[in-house]
Amino acid sequence: MSAPEHIVTAFHRAAETHGDAVAVFGDDQSLTYLELLRSVRAVAAALPPPASERSVAVTLAPHGADSLIGWLAALEAGYVGCVIDSHGDPDAIVRHLEAAPPDAVIAGGDGESIAARVAPELD
Repeated sequence: MSAPEHIVTAFHRAAETHGDAVAVFGDDQSLTYLELLRSVRAVAAALPPPASERSVAVTLAPHGADSLIGWLAALEAGYVGCVIDSHGDPDAIVRHLEAAPPDAVIAGGDGESIAARVAPELD
C-alpha cells in the first residue's frame, strides 16, 4: 500500500470512527469528519481519472478547509496531491504551473481566478 493509500485509508477510518466530531475548524468554517468526507468525495468525483500513478493534481486555495479538501480529494481520486497557497503572488504561481503543468487543478476560494488563467477550460 502506497503512502497516499495509507492517508486515504486513515482518513476514512477517522470519518467512520469520529463522524460527528469536528475535524477542521478555523476562522471561516468548521467541518465534522462526515462533512469533510462528503466534500472530499464530491471534489474527487469531479476530477478526471488520472492517466498514471504519477499524475499530479494541484489545489489552489488559501490555507484552511479548502486546501485540505482539495489535497485529500486528489489522493482519493488517485493523484499525487500538491497544495499551493493561493494567497501567493498570482503571476509567480501561474509561471510555475505553466512551467510544470499539472494533470488536474482543484481551485477553492480565491484560487479560482488563478486556475482560470492556467486552465481556462475549468471555467
